[in-house]
Amino acid sequence: MRNTDGHPGPAEECEMRPYRYCFMSIYCGPYDMTHDYWLDAGSPGGDFYNCMVDWACANQTLDNYIDRYCIQEVVGHGPPCSCEEQTRIHHCGPYGINTEHCDEAWQVYEKCLSN
Repeated sequence: MRNTDGHPGPAEECEMRPYRYCFMSIYCGPYDMTHDYWLDAGSPGGDFYNCMVDWACANQTLDNYIDRYCIQEVVGHGPPCSCEEQTRIHHCGPYGINTEHCDEAWQVYEKCLSN
């Protein structure tokens, strides 16, 4: 299972943030990624800000990051990772997936998924 196999509804209904717009000057693109996250994912597209305004590049960044950390040492098994594990890796990083903060974040996502 790939984490970015598609968004519900037509892609043209999704709006990409403007170039170089980052929430709190840190979290950029459609998935609120940081520059360090993008570096960890192998720097797809070669330029962070250009990547964050391109759906294909942002999706590749997300896929690369999940692929890098969906491993025995992080989640206790190899791929594939569950939706919950992917969410925890993306939102909390590979070393924060079992924290209380991450539990709270997962509960928000889980509630959204169940609607």
